[in-house]
Amino acid sequence: MNSWLYLSAEDFARSDATDLARACVHFWQDDTAVCRGLLEEAAAAFQHSAVQLIVPMEMCSWLLTEPWPNKRRPGLQALAFAVEEQLADDLDALHIAVGPMDAQRRYPLWVTHKQRFTTLLNQLQALGLHIACVRVDADMLPRVQRVVMAAGSSAVRLISGWRSLITTLRL
Repeated sequence: MNSWLYLSAEDFARSDATDLARACVHFWQDDTAVCRGLLEEAAAAFQHSAVQLIVPMEMCSWLLTEPWPNKRRPGLQALAFAVEEQLADDLDALHIAVGPMDAQRRYPLWVTHKQRFTTLLNQLQALGLHIACVRVDADMLPRVQRVVMAAGSSAVRLISGWRSLITTLRL
């Protein structure tokens, strides 16, 4: 049985100064109803469970490499250097997660600030949450619902709210 913890964009996307004692989250297990509550409540519900953490896409940047010339899968460092010009921060300050290669031989990359991400994971662990894996909410939606449009320098996600995500996860 999977235990899920969804950190909403309203409380977790703004900055690393999130007040964890007051931040609302959504949490559930595969066979239970979705609960909205505080992190302490989620920690109590998941005392001895490995937790699948879902973070809002607003905490990350998404990049796509150019088509990869070699047949061998590149290492993380090679992929990071391939997109370095598109990044605003130093590579050492970033955490980069690599997705599967697409049909055009490009690799998708999720990028977040390493210190902020590490701090968040440490805070969740201090509450007693055992994080088994981290996913980005936009990647959890079916492809037909993944709609991102450029709006100036920022991206706007168009989905029908967190209920759409949770409904999708439970199918």
